[in-house]
Amino acid sequence: MKIFLPYIFITSLIFIFSCTSPEPTLTITDSLHDIEILDENHAIVYGYGTGTVYETQDGGETWSHLAALDSIYLEQLQFLDEKHGWICGENGQVLLTYDGGKTWHSNPPKPSKGKDKNMLFYGMLFETSRKGLVSGMELNTKERRIHKKLYRTTDGGKKWEDLSERIPFPLLNLVKPPGGELWGTGRGIAKESEEGWDILYMDSTRKINQIRSVAFGNNMIMAVDFTGHVLRSIDDGANWSIRQVTRNRLRQIKYLGSKTWIAVGDTNKEVGNLFISQDDGTSWETSAEDYPDIHRIARWGNTIWMVGKNGFILKQKQNELID
Repeated sequence: MKIFLPYIFITSLIFIFSCTSPEPTLTITDSLHDIEILDENHAIVYGYGTGTVYETQDGGETWSHLAALDSIYLEQLQFLDEKHGWICGENGQVLLTYDGGKTWHSNPPKPSKGKDKNMLFYGMLFETSRKGLVSGMELNTKERRIHKKLYRTTDGGKKWEDLSERIPFPLLNLVKPPGGELWGTGRGIAKESEEGWDILYMDSTRKINQIRSVAFGNNMIMAVDFTGHVLRSIDDGANWSIRQVTRNRLRQIKYLGSKTWIAVGDTNKEVGNLFISQDDGTSWETSAEDYPDIHRIARWGNTIWMVGKNGFILKQKQNELID
Protein backbone atom coordinates (compact mmCIF):
# COMPACT_ATOMS: atom_id res chain seq x y z
CA MET A 1 0.00 0.00 0.00
CA LYS A 2 1.24 3.46 -0.87
CA ILE A 3 0.23 6.41 1.24
CA PHE A 4 0.33 9.76 -0.48
CA LEU A 5 -0.97 13.23 0.13
CA PRO A 6 -1.58 14.99 -3.19
CA TYR A 7 -2.59 18.36 -1.82
CA ILE A 8 -1.65 19.71 1.55
CA PHE A 9 -1.04 22.84 3.54
CA ILE A 10 2.40 22.19 5.06
CA THR A 11 3.20 25.36 6.91
CA SER A 12 6.40 24.02 8.43
CA LEU A 13 8.05 24.57 5.06
CA ILE A 14 6.75 27.98 4.03
CA PHE A 15 4.16 29.20 6.57
CA ILE A 16 2.91 32.08 4.43
CA PHE A 17 -0.64 33.07 5.29
CA SER A 18 -2.36 36.33 4.44
CA CYS A 19 -4.08 38.31 7.16
CA THR A 20 -6.93 40.67 6.52
CA SER A 21 -5.62 43.81 4.80
CA PRO A 22 -3.79 46.00 5.70
CA GLU A 23 -2.00 43.59 8.08
CA PRO A 24 1.21 42.01 6.74
CA THR A 25 1.39 38.36 5.72
CA LEU A 26 1.11 36.15 8.78
CA THR A 27 3.81 33.56 9.33
CA ILE A 28 3.06 30.80 11.85
CA THR A 29 6.18 29.31 13.39
CA ASP A 30 4.68 28.18 16.70
CA SER A 31 4.48 24.49 17.44
CA LEU A 32 0.74 23.77 17.20
CA HIS A 33 -0.55 21.35 19.78
CA ASP A 34 -4.28 21.06 19.07
CA ILE A 35 -6.91 21.99 16.50
CA GLU A 36 -10.67 22.40 16.57
CA ILE A 37 -12.73 22.32 13.36
CA LEU A 38 -15.90 24.40 13.67
CA ASP A 39 -17.13 23.91 10.11
CA GLU A 40 -15.66 23.04 6.73
CA ASN A 41 -13.95 26.43 6.50
CA HIS A 42 -13.49 27.54 10.11
CA ALA A 43 -10.72 26.08 12.29
CA ILE A 44 -8.82 27.22 15.40
CA VAL A 45 -5.29 26.29 16.52
CA TYR A 46 -2.95 27.55 19.21
CA GLY A 47 0.79 27.83 19.73
CA TYR A 48 2.29 25.43 22.25
CA GLY A 49 4.41 27.55 24.59
CA THR A 50 3.45 30.89 23.06
CA GLY A 51 -0.23 31.13 23.96
CA THR A 52 -1.12 32.54 20.55
CA VAL A 53 -4.49 31.46 19.15
CA TYR A 54 -5.00 31.49 15.36
CA GLU A 55 -8.01 30.91 13.15
CA THR A 56 -8.85 30.32 9.51
CA GLN A 57 -12.21 31.02 7.93
CA ASP A 58 -11.34 29.91 4.42
CA GLY A 59 -10.41 26.27 4.91
CA GLY A 60 -6.76 26.90 5.75
CA GLU A 61 -5.86 29.17 2.83
CA THR A 62 -5.13 32.08 5.20
CA TRP A 63 -4.77 32.39 8.97
CA SER A 64 -5.09 35.33 11.37
CA HIS A 65 -4.36 36.07 15.03
CA LEU A 66 -7.39 35.43 17.19
CA ALA A 67 -6.02 35.95 20.73
CA ALA A 68 -2.81 36.13 22.76
CA LEU A 69 -2.81 34.15 26.01
CA ASP A 70 -0.02 33.67 28.53
CA SER A 71 3.16 32.13 27.11
CA ILE A 72 2.53 28.81 28.82
CA TYR A 73 2.13 25.28 27.55
CA LEU A 74 -1.52 24.65 26.80
CA GLU A 75 -2.52 21.06 26.22
CA GLN A 76 -6.09 20.64 24.99
CA LEU A 77 -8.59 22.77 23.11
CA GLN A 78 -12.31 22.06 22.80
CA PHE A 79 -15.10 24.07 21.20
CA LEU A 80 -18.72 23.10 21.75
CA ASP A 81 -20.01 25.47 19.06
CA GLU A 82 -18.91 28.62 17.22
CA LYS A 83 -18.88 30.68 20.43
CA HIS A 84 -18.13 28.45 23.43
CA GLY A 85 -14.69 26.91 23.90
CA TRP A 86 -12.28 25.73 26.59
CA ILE A 87 -8.53 25.32 26.85
CA CYS A 88 -6.34 23.84 29.61
CA GLY A 89 -2.65 23.36 30.36
CA GLU A 90 0.17 24.05 32.78
CA ASN A 91 0.12 26.41 35.77
CA GLY A 92 -3.30 24.98 36.63
CA GLN A 93 -4.87 27.01 33.86
CA VAL A 94 -8.39 26.40 32.58
CA LEU A 95 -9.78 29.12 30.32
CA LEU A 96 -13.07 29.57 28.52
CA THR A 97 -14.36 31.79 25.76
CA TYR A 98 -17.88 32.98 24.99
CA ASP A 99 -17.06 34.81 21.76
CA GLY A 100 -15.37 32.25 19.54
CA GLY A 101 -11.90 32.65 21.01
CA LYS A 102 -11.42 36.42 20.82
CA THR A 103 -11.39 36.81 24.62
CA TRP A 104 -10.64 34.17 27.26
CA HIS A 105 -11.55 34.01 30.95
CA SER A 106 -9.60 32.08 33.56
CA ASN A 107 -11.74 29.70 35.63
CA PRO A 108 -9.31 27.20 37.20
CA PRO A 109 -10.16 24.73 39.96
CA LYS A 110 -8.02 26.72 42.42
CA PRO A 111 -8.83 30.37 41.67
CA SER A 112 -8.00 31.54 45.20
CA LYS A 113 -4.32 30.68 44.71
CA GLY A 114 -4.07 32.14 41.25
CA LYS A 115 -1.63 30.39 38.95
CA ASP A 116 -0.38 27.10 40.33
CA LYS A 117 2.95 26.30 38.67
CA ASN A 118 2.90 22.74 39.96
CA MET A 119 -0.52 21.89 38.50
CA LEU A 120 -0.57 20.41 35.00
CA PHE A 121 -3.84 19.72 33.21
CA TYR A 122 -3.52 17.31 30.27
CA GLY A 123 -7.06 15.95 29.87
CA MET A 124 -10.27 17.87 29.30
CA LEU A 125 -13.81 16.95 28.30
CA PHE A 126 -16.82 19.28 28.27
CA GLU A 127 -20.29 18.00 27.40
CA THR A 128 -21.89 21.47 27.62
CA SER A 129 -20.54 24.97 28.20
CA ARG A 130 -21.23 24.45 31.92
CA LYS A 131 -20.55 20.77 32.53
CA GLY A 132 -17.07 19.36 32.12
CA LEU A 133 -13.93 17.72 33.51
CA VAL A 134 -10.21 18.50 33.61
CA SER A 135 -7.54 16.02 34.65
CA GLY A 136 -3.82 15.81 35.16
CA MET A 137 -1.36 16.00 38.03
CA GLU A 138 0.10 18.15 40.74
CA LEU A 139 3.85 18.03 41.40
CA ASN A 140 4.91 18.08 45.04
CA THR A 141 8.52 19.22 44.82
CA LYS A 142 9.20 18.76 48.54
CA GLU A 143 7.95 15.18 48.60
CA ARG A 144 9.11 14.52 45.02
CA ARG A 145 5.75 12.97 44.33
CA ILE A 146 3.08 13.30 41.66
CA HIS A 147 -0.52 13.57 42.81
CA LYS A 148 -3.35 12.59 40.46
CA LYS A 149 -5.97 15.26 39.83
CA LEU A 150 -9.51 15.25 38.42
CA TYR A 151 -12.01 18.08 38.77
CA ARG A 152 -15.62 18.48 37.65
CA THR A 153 -17.69 21.63 37.14
CA THR A 154 -21.40 21.95 36.47
CA ASP A 155 -21.56 25.75 36.37
CA GLY A 156 -18.99 26.74 33.77
CA GLY A 157 -16.00 26.70 36.09
CA LYS A 158 -17.25 28.91 38.91
CA LYS A 159 -17.07 25.95 41.24
CA TRP A 160 -15.13 22.71 40.88
CA GLU A 161 -15.61 19.38 42.63
CA ASP A 162 -12.43 17.48 43.45
CA LEU A 163 -12.76 13.86 42.24
CA SER A 164 -9.05 13.06 42.45
CA GLU A 165 -9.35 10.22 44.94
CA ARG A 166 -11.60 8.27 42.59
CA ILE A 167 -9.12 7.86 39.74
CA PRO A 168 -6.37 5.18 39.75
CA PHE A 169 -3.59 7.28 38.18
CA PRO A 170 -3.10 10.71 36.53
CA LEU A 171 -5.29 10.85 33.44
CA LEU A 172 -3.59 12.42 30.42
CA ASN A 173 -6.63 12.16 28.19
CA LEU A 174 -10.40 11.90 28.71
CA VAL A 175 -12.72 10.37 26.10
CA LYS A 176 -16.41 9.56 26.13
CA PRO A 177 -17.75 7.73 23.08
CA PRO A 178 -21.36 8.50 22.09
CA GLY A 179 -23.69 6.74 24.50
CA GLY A 180 -20.77 5.23 26.40
CA GLU A 181 -18.87 5.59 29.64
CA LEU A 182 -16.00 7.95 30.40
CA TRP A 183 -12.52 6.59 29.59
CA GLY A 184 -9.13 7.89 30.70
CA THR A 185 -5.55 7.07 29.75
CA GLY A 186 -2.13 7.63 31.31
CA ARG A 187 0.01 4.93 32.91
CA GLY A 188 -2.77 2.60 31.86
CA ILE A 189 -6.33 2.60 30.52
CA ALA A 190 -9.30 3.02 32.84
CA LYS A 191 -13.08 3.38 32.52
CA GLU A 192 -15.54 5.00 34.88
CA SER A 193 -18.26 2.82 36.39
CA GLU A 194 -20.94 3.27 39.03
CA GLU A 195 -18.53 1.97 41.66
CA GLY A 196 -15.63 4.21 40.60
CA TRP A 197 -12.92 3.65 38.00
CA ASP A 198 -11.94 0.23 36.67
CA ILE A 199 -8.39 -0.34 35.41
CA LEU A 200 -8.67 -2.16 32.08
CA TYR A 201 -4.98 -2.17 31.25
CA MET A 202 -1.79 -1.57 33.21
CA ASP A 203 1.73 -2.62 32.25
CA SER A 204 3.68 -3.57 35.36
CA THR A 205 6.96 -3.57 33.41
CA ARG A 206 6.36 0.04 32.29
CA LYS A 207 7.39 -0.76 28.73
CA ILE A 208 4.10 0.82 27.73
CA ASN A 209 4.70 4.47 28.63
CA GLN A 210 2.23 7.37 28.65
CA ILE A 211 -0.86 6.17 26.81
CA ARG A 212 -1.92 9.46 25.23
CA SER A 213 -4.94 8.54 23.11
CA VAL A 214 -7.73 5.99 22.89
CA ALA A 215 -10.26 5.64 20.06
CA PHE A 216 -13.32 3.54 19.29
CA GLY A 217 -14.60 2.02 16.05
CA ASN A 218 -15.91 -1.14 14.39
CA ASN A 219 -16.62 -2.80 17.76
CA MET A 220 -13.04 -2.40 18.92
CA ILE A 221 -10.83 -0.05 20.91
CA MET A 222 -7.31 1.10 20.08
CA ALA A 223 -4.82 3.21 22.01
CA VAL A 224 -1.28 4.52 21.43
CA ASP A 225 1.61 5.37 23.74
CA PHE A 226 4.90 7.29 23.87
CA THR A 227 6.99 4.20 23.04
CA GLY A 228 5.33 3.57 19.68
CA HIS A 229 2.87 0.85 20.67
CA VAL A 230 -0.68 0.32 19.42
CA LEU A 231 -2.95 -1.43 21.93
CA ARG A 232 -6.04 -3.19 20.56
CA SER A 233 -9.07 -4.72 22.26
CA ILE A 234 -12.07 -6.46 20.67
CA ASP A 235 -13.88 -7.21 23.96
CA ASP A 236 -14.50 -3.75 25.47
CA GLY A 237 -11.11 -3.63 27.15
CA ALA A 238 -11.11 -7.00 28.90
CA ASN A 239 -8.08 -8.16 26.89
CA TRP A 240 -5.48 -6.32 24.86
CA SER A 241 -3.07 -7.20 22.07
CA ILE A 242 0.00 -5.00 21.68
CA ARG A 243 1.98 -4.16 18.57
CA GLN A 244 4.96 -1.82 18.31
CA VAL A 245 4.72 0.03 14.99
CA THR A 246 7.57 2.50 15.64
CA ARG A 247 10.16 3.53 18.20
CA ASN A 248 8.83 7.09 18.05
CA ARG A 249 6.30 8.65 20.39
CA LEU A 250 2.72 8.16 19.24
CA ARG A 251 0.33 10.90 20.31
CA GLN A 252 -3.05 10.18 18.76
CA ILE A 253 -5.09 7.52 17.00
CA LYS A 254 -8.41 7.87 15.18
CA TYR A 255 -10.85 5.55 13.43
CA LEU A 256 -11.68 6.68 9.88
CA GLY A 257 -14.24 4.00 9.04
CA SER A 258 -14.13 0.90 6.81
CA LYS A 259 -11.56 -0.81 9.06
CA THR A 260 -9.18 2.12 8.58
CA TRP A 261 -7.23 3.71 11.46
CA ILE A 262 -4.62 6.44 11.53
CA ALA A 263 -1.94 6.99 14.19
CA VAL A 264 0.44 9.94 14.39
CA GLY A 265 3.28 11.17 16.57
CA ASP A 266 6.85 12.43 16.67
CA THR A 267 10.09 11.65 14.89
CA ASN A 268 12.17 11.56 18.06
CA LYS A 269 13.96 8.27 17.27
CA GLU A 270 13.43 7.37 13.63
CA VAL A 271 11.89 8.62 10.38
CA GLY A 272 8.16 8.08 9.99
CA ASN A 273 5.36 9.43 12.16
CA LEU A 274 2.15 8.81 10.21
CA PHE A 275 0.80 5.26 10.16
CA ILE A 276 -2.31 3.78 8.55
CA SER A 277 -4.03 0.42 9.01
CA GLN A 278 -6.76 -0.72 6.62
CA ASP A 279 -7.44 -4.02 8.40
CA ASP A 280 -8.44 -2.92 11.92
CA GLY A 281 -4.88 -2.84 13.22
CA THR A 282 -3.64 -6.20 11.97
CA SER A 283 -1.00 -4.47 9.84
CA TRP A 284 0.32 -0.91 9.60
CA GLU A 285 1.92 1.02 6.77
CA THR A 286 4.18 4.03 7.23
CA SER A 287 3.83 7.17 5.14
CA ALA A 288 6.79 7.80 2.86
CA GLU A 289 6.48 11.52 3.56
CA ASP A 290 8.85 13.11 6.08
CA TYR A 291 6.71 15.30 8.34
CA PRO A 292 7.52 17.34 11.45
CA ASP A 293 6.16 16.00 14.73
CA ILE A 294 2.37 15.64 14.47
CA HIS A 295 0.55 16.46 17.70
CA ARG A 296 -3.16 16.22 16.88
CA ILE A 297 -5.65 15.00 14.29
CA ALA A 298 -9.12 16.43 13.68
CA ARG A 299 -11.84 15.37 11.28
CA TRP A 300 -14.68 17.19 9.54
CA GLY A 301 -16.74 14.99 7.25
CA ASN A 302 -14.27 13.26 4.97
CA THR A 303 -11.50 15.83 5.53
CA ILE A 304 -8.60 15.17 7.89
CA TRP A 305 -6.61 17.98 9.51
CA MET A 306 -3.30 17.55 11.37
CA VAL A 307 -1.14 20.03 13.29
CA GLY A 308 2.28 19.81 14.86
CA LYS A 309 5.75 21.16 15.39
CA ASN A 310 7.00 24.42 13.90
CA GLY A 311 3.61 25.47 12.59
CA PHE A 312 2.89 22.27 10.69
CA ILE A 313 -0.67 22.19 9.31
CA LEU A 314 -1.92 19.53 6.93
CA LYS A 315 -5.36 19.18 5.37
CA GLN A 316 -6.31 16.15 3.32
CA LYS A 317 -9.41 14.52 1.91
CA GLN A 318 -9.82 11.12 3.53
CA ASN A 319 -10.39 9.25 0.28
CA GLU A 320 -7.17 10.72 -1.10
CA LEU A 321 -5.12 9.86 1.98
CA ILE A 322 -4.76 6.24 0.93
CA ASP A 323 -4.19 4.74 -2.50
